[in-house]
Amino acid sequence: MKRKEQKLDLIAQKLQLKPGMKVLDVGCGWGGFSEFAARKYGCEVKGITISKEQADYAQKRCQGLPVEIALMDYRDLDEVQSHRLNRYVLMSSRSRN
Repeated sequence: MKRKEQKLDLIAQKLQLKPGMKVLDVGCGWGGFSEFAARKYGCEVKGITISKEQADYAQKRCQGLPVEIALMDYRDLDEVQSHRLNRYVLMSSRSRN
């Protein structure tokens, strides 16, 4: 397992992710964690970012997975206001891979 995948797996374990959970990935960047949580843990993920370039890349990266990538500010998200999610994730990364 690569180092980055080990890091994502550790985060997912700490969040106690389970199949079917709804996860909000705030500042999802290039979609790495969103893809990982959906593919490996069977989660439904909503990733949000304010970068159009990152949103476009993440949408392509997560195509075919239960992942929705939105170009928006987290303060405008209804799910945050109504608490309809199982887990919230806020991560910082500088890599596309």
